[in-house]
Amino acid sequence: MYLGILRRLREAIRKKRPEKWTNGGWILHHDNARPHTAHLMTSFLAKNGTQILLQPPYFPDIAPNDFFLFPKLEAVLKGRHFDTRDDIIEKSPLALKNIPKEAYKNCFDNWEKRWRCKEPLLKSIAKSVNRLPANSSVTVQWLPAHVGIPGNMLAESLAKAGALGLPEARESTTQLDERDLLRTIKTQCLQEWKSEAAHDWYRAGGTSTVSVLPREQQSLISRLKSGHLRTMTFQNDCRVFPLFTKCNSQPATPRHIIDCIDSSIDELYSSPADTIKNLKLYKLDTLV
Repeated sequence: MYLGILRRLREAIRKKRPEKWTNGGWILHHDNARPHTAHLMTSFLAKNGTQILLQPPYFPDIAPNDFFLFPKLEAVLKGRHFDTRDDIIEKSPLALKNIPKEAYKNCFDNWEKRWRCKEPLLKSIAKSVNRLPANSSVTVQWLPAHVGIPGNMLAESLAKAGALGLPEARESTTQLDERDLLRTIKTQCLQEWKSEAAHDWYRAGGTSTVSVLPREQQSLISRLKSGHLRTMTFQNDCRVFPLFTKCNSQPATPRHIIDCIDSSIDELYSSPADTIKNLKLYKLDTLV
């Protein structure tokens, strides 16, 4: 979590740059990503008196990660195939360590120059606005990127919904550690999942009997129908089911479980509530 990164950063500055830590002579520069601008983060930085260098929107050439670090990583790792995520995690630090110290120094020199070259533009805009008559109105228009692209717009709407879905984190004045925040998110997601589905795509059409069941039981019936049970695994692209503990003679496949509870495939579709009742009666619902 980003809060943990900020805490480690502050501790590193305290140990490695004690003079700047004492006189407050350091500035934090990060972009406008949602984790950076969340209420929890801004409250933490304000409480600790951290100076922030604001990132103007749509200026990626000002962020060192964008104009220096990511291109360096891309030049080394581009075109290479990684079998697992662990391979990427292993190779990325090696690529970073191979970047000379002088390159990092040049990066921050360029960073300062890039910031200063923006100042004349901002001053020019401010001067032009000041020349306008007193009764003039100025409209500031935000132009969002990727407008009209369904995937980007959906991602943006979901990100906003996620940010607004934690009133405790936004309104609380107390600090939350990573575990508290994760617990809050998981609890809210579980509550929303257990509640009645509001969106049309969760509702079965016609006279479906599954749609009247609670969400947990709907999922259980769906797993029985699809065969994707909790205990199922894949080996060599084939489904593998553990040995059924009640009889120790056959794998615990959906059909075998249905037979053991004196039910049938027809009943699974026509009377799912009875199937749920029998599963709980025989204490087999945990297998599904």
